[in-house]
Amino acid sequence: MKKIFRNICCLAVVLWGGALTAQTMPQDNWRSNQHQFSAPDPTVTLSSIAIGTGGVYVGFIGPASNSIGQFQENGVFIRQFGTFGGIRGIACDSTGNVYVLDAGDSTVKVFDQDGSPLRQWGSFGTNDGQFSLTVANATTAITVGTNDQIYVCDPGNSRVQVFDKLGNLLRKWGTLGSSPVNIAACPDGRIYVNNPTPTFFDSSGNWIRTLQPLFDADRNGYGFSPISCLCTFPDGLVLAGYRDNNFLWLIRLDASDNQVGPSFYQTYVNSPSLPQSAAIDRRGDLYANFGNVVQITEREYSSVQNPPTPPAIPLPMVLNVSQRPNTAWLDVDFRITDADSTNVAATALAFVNGGNTLSAAVPMSTFMENTATNLGANTPANTNLHITWNMGADWSIDYAQVQVEVLANDGRGLMGFHWITVPTDGTNAAFQASSAAVPESELLSVWYWLIATHNPGILFTNGTVMGLGGAFDGQLLSNDAGGTTVAGRAFAYSQMGVRAITPAEIARAGAGSYGFSSVNANSVVKLP
Repeated sequence: MKKIFRNICCLAVVLWGGALTAQTMPQDNWRSNQHQFSAPDPTVTLSSIAIGTGGVYVGFIGPASNSIGQFQENGVFIRQFGTFGGIRGIACDSTGNVYVLDAGDSTVKVFDQDGSPLRQWGSFGTNDGQFSLTVANATTAITVGTNDQIYVCDPGNSRVQVFDKLGNLLRKWGTLGSSPVNIAACPDGRIYVNNPTPTFFDSSGNWIRTLQPLFDADRNGYGFSPISCLCTFPDGLVLAGYRDNNFLWLIRLDASDNQVGPSFYQTYVNSPSLPQSAAIDRRGDLYANFGNVVQITEREYSSVQNPPTPPAIPLPMVLNVSQRPNTAWLDVDFRITDADSTNVAATALAFVNGGNTLSAAVPMSTFMENTATNLGANTPANTNLHITWNMGADWSIDYAQVQVEVLANDGRGLMGFHWITVPTDGTNAAFQASSAAVPESELLSVWYWLIATHNPGILFTNGTVMGLGGAFDGQLLSNDAGGTTVAGRAFAYSQMGVRAITPAEIARAGAGSYGFSSVNANSVVKLP
């Protein structure tokens, strides 16, 4: 949910000597606010989900029959189509066609993006082009890969079959005894199959890697099985759902397909159930189906809505940490991976005794051996870098635990906004307002960035941020006790190119046929 992309390395530090250990921690790039929609008929439950050029397609499980519901990406219902015996997955190709895997008659049924039937293929059996869809909880057993090839899980026959758009068999793979249940295609051509542990194949079915059981130190480790949903993001992240305590995991891989996560994503921990399936739109927002509602969680990496090619997120990763013997110097090796940026802005910030508050923050200013050049506005991406921090010069505590974060930004704003345009009313000009409020928790990440980059407009001492010079000179901007003041919000907004919305603008946003009710007093207006 934080716009500055961060990676935390937890360290046990003893100044003037001592052993150090490092553990990478989650990367969270989603907003805390969520939107949701449901079927117009309250007796219908939801199963599979997919997103195509025609919108969002959701499996409807009704009292008498099953069908597909079509929605706009904002959740507005469009239509309902088709009749199916059992929906095992939905997928969309590049032209908008919709593919439904029907366990009722073991077929793949194809529709155009408006729900008109085009063709179908398949039947029950063991021959090529036939299926044995024996696993009842499969909800993503079909996916569309590169060149619009259709990948279908055939668990009863221990195989995956691959077809062209017309239903002609192209190839197949599998091992006797395996049970491929859910499948997802990555934009680079790799195929991820849950059978039941996520296993990576190339597009021809050659094995690449089987993931190890997920582990999180605070939860004593969890395995993958059983997984209720599997999908991929535009930049290659894989999302896998684990039923125990309703956890979702984001799996990160390096360029050699080594698992460098997982990232732990706990948005749904208090939900009544784990999503039955999930899908990602072009922007990277997550649509998760809970059986009665679909929740939309916005991914923050763009200030525009639904770009055709979403920019890749900069992913900082601390690789190694060690304290220089008999010194107060800390050596930190790190890397910032970014698929479409050669340089990013990068900085680092320390936190004392495991804290994640302003009072625990320690600005890192003194770097040794000319390593300060590895931070700044033009930090090279996709290469291993090194900094040596003189802890003794910046930090007066002799013994404590400290976390060191690497923060990165590739040119986006300091916070992600979803903009909506409030039209002119004939007297006043149109303006762009954020569709959601700016909470204090998200402003905290902005303060971290401003502190770590030594912003000249602030003075940070003992967990308190004061304005330094100009209109904010001497004013309290932020502290742990009271959060950001009105002046603090105004200063933060000035750094993000926005301003506070006015009461008149809130009234305009909620009036007329557009009626943007989500705009409120903590929304902001984009400056020209």
